[in-house]
Amino acid sequence: MEKIKPVLDWIKAHMFITLMGLLIIAFIACGWYFSGSLNQDLKSQVDSRKQLFQKLDRASKSSVSLPLTEGSFSANGTLNKSLLESLEVLSEKMSTDVVEARKTALAHNGDPYPDQFPHPNFNERSQGTATSGKRLLVSESLFPSPPSNEREDLQNKVHRALMQAYATMLAGAGAGQPPAVADVEKQLIGARSNFIQADKRKGTEADLTSAEKDELTNKLSATRLQFYNEAASKIRFYGSTNAFQLPDNPFQTKIQHSLGELYGWHWDWWIAEDIISAIVAANTGDNPDEFIPVQHAPVKRLVSLRSLSGTPGAGKGNGKGGGGSTFGNSSGRNRTRGNSGGNSKPASNQNAGGPLGEPQISMDVASSNDFSVSFTGRQSNELYDVRPVELVVVIETAELPSLVNALARQNFITITDLTLQPTSAFDAAEFGYMFGDQPISLVTMRLETIWFRKWTAAWMPQDVRDALGVKSKGT
Repeated sequence: MEKIKPVLDWIKAHMFITLMGLLIIAFIACGWYFSGSLNQDLKSQVDSRKQLFQKLDRASKSSVSLPLTEGSFSANGTLNKSLLESLEVLSEKMSTDVVEARKTALAHNGDPYPDQFPHPNFNERSQGTATSGKRLLVSESLFPSPPSNEREDLQNKVHRALMQAYATMLAGAGAGQPPAVADVEKQLIGARSNFIQADKRKGTEADLTSAEKDELTNKLSATRLQFYNEAASKIRFYGSTNAFQLPDNPFQTKIQHSLGELYGWHWDWWIAEDIISAIVAANTGDNPDEFIPVQHAPVKRLVSLRSLSGTPGAGKGNGKGGGGSTFGNSSGRNRTRGNSGGNSKPASNQNAGGPLGEPQISMDVASSNDFSVSFTGRQSNELYDVRPVELVVVIETAELPSLVNALARQNFITITDLTLQPTSAFDAAEFGYMFGDQPISLVTMRLETIWFRKWTAAWMPQDVRDALGVKSKGT
């Protein structure tokens, strides 16, 4: 204690110095402690800022690429508000382009309401908003489910309208036939009488000399060819309703056709419209208003157009115009035909008189390809149906590309097979077909046609919907 007392006395005498010394020691200890904590915070801040700088560096090297309908958009640089606003404008433009592309594709396919999705119901359709596209042969109130009091006579109404539609279509396209045999005979009888009585001043053919009889034969042959040529100069190509698979008159056959068959008649007619339009386009070229007679036109004659698949769910009718059940592959294999026994019955699921629900159709469906079916790989799916047909025409051989190009431009038609057989214009002239003086060929084409369900399903009866797996909304 005595040793400590001097120290305490010194401390009391030098209190200020002692306190300052203690504070210095405390500051050194606290400084060491807090300096470690500050270094840790500083390091954390540096790391955080380093990450921000790395993000900025990556942002400055950002690359944006967007596929557009015409070319593509690409940009490199820092993502900023201005660029993001530009991207938003582009995104809206792309969305608009998609809508316009869909509308254009549907209109090209024949959709009478390409800008409306889904297909409008009858009350909206009956207001006449459609200006073009495919149509029904009868009132839209009768499809897909006619009222009960309309069902019995519907097939007769559709058939009458169908036959008229084909006749009108061919007439509008400038198609025609060689003169009838009776008309030719009448023309030749007149020429024969004029030659004998007016030219040779004879009473009967028996009064002619051998030389005069040969002269008469040559004159009648020339008269017949002139008559054929005069008829040919008035048409664009040869074609008649006999070229199509048209159903027999149900009023005469007494066969009861299902709604699916009646729908199939429509579908075949829509296909025929496209084929005839392509033939007209091939024959007129760049000037559709110019009249080119068949002797100088590329396509000379429509020989036949037949479906290689029936309408699904149509059942069996008279073997023409929509009978059968195989559908949707472009090879035409395993196709079936209906019978003509007259024992067809209406489908039991017609829901006659009751409205059908809106078909559940989406345009955002990825279609799969099956290249074992055809080289296109296309097959019927939720988005569209594939209907293969066979087209046979007589064409000027050198002008075959004209028809090929016209078909390619017409409603998503693809040629999947083609055979060409040279034929004789002189032999055809014996039957009244005047094909001109250029080499001609008989061409058989297998065509693949595509039909979007967005509009075709709206008119499909229940039996067709069931066969294709088209469901109604809410089911």
